[in-house]
This record gives sequence, C-alpha cells and structure tokens, in this order.
Amino acid sequence: MHYLRATLSLCLLAMLAACSTLPSSSSKQTQQPSPASTLLQQQQQSRLARIQQFSLQGRLGVQADGKGYSATVLWQHSDSLDDIRLYSPLGSQLARIQKNVQGINLEDAQGRVISGKDAESLTQAVLGWRLPLNGLADWVLSRPANATMASQTWDEAGLNNSLNEANWVMSYQGYQSTHGQMLPHKIALKNQRVQLKLIVEKWVLE
Repeated sequence: MHYLRATLSLCLLAMLAACSTLPSSSSKQTQQPSPASTLLQQQQQSRLARIQQFSLQGRLGVQADGKGYSATVLWQHSDSLDDIRLYSPLGSQLARIQKNVQGINLEDAQGRVISGKDAESLTQAVLGWRLPLNGLADWVLSRPANATMASQTWDEAGLNNSLNEANWVMSYQGYQSTHGQMLPHKIALKNQRVQLKLIVEKWVLE
C-alpha cells in the first residue's frame, strides 16, 4: 500500500502546475444567464442525458491530506459496470477498480483484491483518497447526477462552467468535440478533503 501511494505521487507537481495554468471558462460566465444561453444549456444537457456508455483515457492528479498523487487513467462505464485502471508514469498498473451489480472490488499494485461497500471508503482505505464514483460518471460528462439537488452555471454557448452537487464542486476548464458532442477536456473536482484534476485525452461514446 505504501508502495502504491509513493508511486502515485510521481509527477503530480508538474501535472498540477500545468493544470493551474489552464484557462478557465468561468470568465465567460454571466451572472444572469440570457434566455438564449439557457436554451442552449437545456439542449446540451438533453444530449448528455442520452449518453449511457462511454470510455475515456486521460491523466488524473490528486491532492489529499497534504499529499499528491498522479496517474494515467483508463475508464469504461456502462449502466451495469465501471472498470477504472490507474497506471504509474512508468506504465505499471497501480490499481484497478471494478464496480458491478454484485459490489465493488479494488486490485492493488501487488495483485491483492479488496472488496468494499462503496468506492469512496474503499479508495480511502487502499489509496489514501476518496474517489466519488457514485456521481463521477455524470460529473465527468458535465451533467448532474440528480438535477433537482445540483446547482449549475454555464457560458453563452450553454456549456457548464461549474456544477455543485453532493458536497463536491466541479469546474469545467475546457471542452472538446467528440462524436458531434461537446464533452469536457479539463475538469477540476474538489470537496473539503480532496482535489482531483482530470485531463481527458480521448473520449469514446458507445
């Protein structure tokens, strides 16, 4: 476990420094959304709501309890399965998180498989930081997991600048066109204990 946390910390400072210079779309945010931007945002959210499966490849930076971690991430998501693999900068697998209808398992760098009741407590125990898997599949797409419980802001193009839900704050710092959809490219997520920075290098919609 100590080996896993130590390896994850490689290259984090460089990644976080790069992420900190990324332009934020918040500069385009309006205090009172115009009717046109509100309509575009509703249309964007309607398109996102139809996405049921995706896979992504990217880079993940984590800062928690004064420590930093970084990894390459591969994630396959569907309604019945999440399969997330984390790799070190040298390419070795650091962890694999699998969630299905039976439960959730985490395989560590030594090949040990640990089961848990939820991803948050399991990743905290094994990796040293909490992964909010319950809402994450929606948040990486820039859509709320429960729209009635979330607050959102968006720009004039209808793309979300921020999303606040379940004690997590998401900031969307860039988008890319994929399969005719505008999907997040740079995302920052934080709560009181952990900050996550995700750069999505490749989206695949299935």
